[in-house]
Amino acid sequence: ASFKMAAQGGNYCLFLSQLPIHFDPMDKVGGVFFDSYNNHVLCVQKNNTDVNVKGLDARDNFLLNIPAKGVVKTIKFSGGAHGTQRVLSIQRHSNSVEFVSVFSSSVKEISLPRKPGKLESSEILDFFWVFQSELVVIVRKGGIDVYQFDISGMDFKVAKSIQANIGWVLFSQQSEHLLIRIKDSNLLYLYGFRRGSGAPIYKVTKFEVDMPSSPNAARNFLNHRDVVIMSLYSNVYIAVRTSTESRGTCATLYQPAPDGSCRPAHRLVIDANPPIMMTVVDNLCVVHHQISKTSMIFDIHLDEGAHQGGVSLHHPITSPLPIAPTRVQPKRSGGRSPIAPSQSSGGEVVDLYSVNWLIFQPNTIIDVKMGIMWQLKLNLEAVKTMIIDKTKLTYFLYNRSEGKEFVLSLCVEGLESSTLMPFQTLSLLFNIICQEHKLYLLSSQEGGDSPEVARQRKPFTISPSDMYARVFNPYKRKDSFSPKMLLTMLSEYIRALHKHEIKIDTCISELLMSVLIETKNFYQLQQFIQYHVIEDSSQLACLLVSKELVYPAGTQLALDMYRRQPNSEGDIIDIMFSRGQILTALRLVRSLGWENTVSARQFLEAAVNEGNKMVFYSIYKFFEERNLRLRSTKEFPPGEQCKPYEDLFNEWFPEY
Repeated sequence: ASFKMAAQGGNYCLFLSQLPIHFDPMDKVGGVFFDSYNNHVLCVQKNNTDVNVKGLDARDNFLLNIPAKGVVKTIKFSGGAHGTQRVLSIQRHSNSVEFVSVFSSSVKEISLPRKPGKLESSEILDFFWVFQSELVVIVRKGGIDVYQFDISGMDFKVAKSIQANIGWVLFSQQSEHLLIRIKDSNLLYLYGFRRGSGAPIYKVTKFEVDMPSSPNAARNFLNHRDVVIMSLYSNVYIAVRTSTESRGTCATLYQPAPDGSCRPAHRLVIDANPPIMMTVVDNLCVVHHQISKTSMIFDIHLDEGAHQGGVSLHHPITSPLPIAPTRVQPKRSGGRSPIAPSQSSGGEVVDLYSVNWLIFQPNTIIDVKMGIMWQLKLNLEAVKTMIIDKTKLTYFLYNRSEGKEFVLSLCVEGLESSTLMPFQTLSLLFNIICQEHKLYLLSSQEGGDSPEVARQRKPFTISPSDMYARVFNPYKRKDSFSPKMLLTMLSEYIRALHKHEIKIDTCISELLMSVLIETKNFYQLQQFIQYHVIEDSSQLACLLVSKELVYPAGTQLALDMYRRQPNSEGDIIDIMFSRGQILTALRLVRSLGWENTVSARQFLEAAVNEGNKMVFYSIYKFFEERNLRLRSTKEFPPGEQCKPYEDLFNEWFPEY
C-alpha cells in the first residue's frame, strides 16, 4: 500500500485522495454542510426538504426528506454504526435546534426540554454530538448546555449548564474536546467529556494567549480561524497562529497538563505570511500557504535541539512544496470519481489551494465550487528522498503508520553496493531498529495498556524475523551479493540485538553460520560460538552436523552444543528427521551415548517415510544388534510397538 502511494503522489510529498467524493456544488443547492463526526457532506436542496448525503463509505450515499420548516443554517447527524437508528439535528433559527429521528419506520421529531432563564433564548454559536449519540452540546453566546439523549426512548434531559460570555467556539470531533474564547478577551477554556457518574462535561484547562500588539492600536483578539484543536501522538494541543515583526509567523502548540495548567510546548516556525491553514496527516502538522500555493510539513517528535523559553522550535522537515497536481475525471454513480495525474489529457484541473477550499480537521479538504471532498494523504516515498540525514529519516519513518516498508528498504539500500551507506550510519540504523523493538516488547508486557506507554508506542515494530525475511536472506539470494558485506552487517545487527538484550532468532544465526561455512571462515565461526555471538540451539547444532563433509570439526562443536542443551534429545532427532538426515542422526546418537535409550520405532518410522530401503535396512540392523546386546534376542519387545516394521523387514528382505 505504501509503495502504491508513491506512484499516486509522484515526487510530491502530499497528494489528494484517489477517490474523491462528488456532491452538488454550492451554487446549485440551498446549502452545503460538512458533518465532521461522520465525514458526511450534506447538500440541502433549494426546497429545504430534500437532503443529499455523500460520504467516504458507499453506504453513506443516500437521499433524505426532512420537514419543510424554512431555510437550513446547519445540519448534522448523531454518530452510530451503519444501519442503526440515528438522529438528524437541524438549525433553522438563531436560537433553536430541531431533532428528527431517521432510519426508522417513520420520521419523528424530538424536542429538547425547556429550561428556565435567559440562556435558552441566547443566540446559538454551534452544536455538537458527543459519544456517538449519548450527548448533545449546544453552545450559545450566553453559555453551554449539555443534554443526555436516550436513543431508545427518543428523549433528552438536561445534564449540565455552564454560563459564560462566549466569543467563539471550536470543537474537535477527533478528541471530543470543546474550546471557547471568552468575549472581548483572549482567555480560552478547554472542556472535555466523560461517561459515568458526575457531570458529563469538565474543564480541562484555561489559559490566556498573549497576542502581539502595536502602539496606539486596539487590543488584538484571537480569531477562530487562527486556532486549531489537533491530536498529535495521542496528545491534544491547541495550535494558535500569530504574527509579529520580530518573530514572523509561527504556530504555537499549547499542551494541557494534568494539573490543569496549559503552557506552550512547541512552536512551528512558518516562513510565510497569512492566510495559512493547518491540517494533520499521520501525526504531522501540515501548514498550507494559500498565496504561494505550497505546504510545509512539521514533525514535533523530531527534536531539532532548538528551544526558546522552554518551548521546542520546529522548522519544516522539507522545503515548502505544493500538493501533487491533480485532475478530476467526470463523476461516476455513487458520488465517486478517480483522480488522474496532471499529465493526463482528460478531466478537469483542480485549482489547488483555492479560495473555495474549506479545511476540516484532521485532513478533509472540500472545494465547495467544484463540489468535491478529498482527504489529504502523505507520500512517504517522496519524503524519504528529501530527508538526507538517515538517522533523522529513520526516527521520522518509525512514527508513520506506513513507515515499516520504508525502514526495511533503507536497510536493503545499506547492503547494496550502488547505494552503500557508511558503516557508522547503518550501525545507527540497526541500533534504532533494535531499540524500538525492545520498547515494543516491553510495552507488550505488564502495563502495556497505560496511557503513557500508548503515547510512546510506535505504529509498527521490526523483529529479527522481519530483518531475516525482508533484508538479509533476499540479499544473500542475489547474484551480486557480497559475502564479506553480509557477514559484516549480520555481525553488526547481532551486536545491536545483544546490546538491547533481544533474543536472536535462530534464522539469523543459521544464516550467519551458513555464510561463515560457505566462505570457509571456520576460525571466526568457532569464535562466534565460543563467545555466544551465535547462541546454542538444537537447530544450529543440526546445521553443523549436516556440514560435516565441508567442515569436519563442526561435528564436535555440534556435540558440545547438544551437551549444553538440557533434554534436547527429542528435538535434535526430530529436526534431523525433517531434513532427511536419518543415518546422520543415528551416528549422532551413538557419539552422544544415547543408543540404548532412543526409540527404535521413531527411527524405523522415519526410515519408512523416507522411502529408502537401504536406509531402513541399516536402521533395522542397528536396533536388532541393540536387542541382542541388551536382551540376548533379535526380537523387539512388545512395548516398543515395532511389529509392523518387523513384518515389513521380512517382506523387503526375506533372505535376512
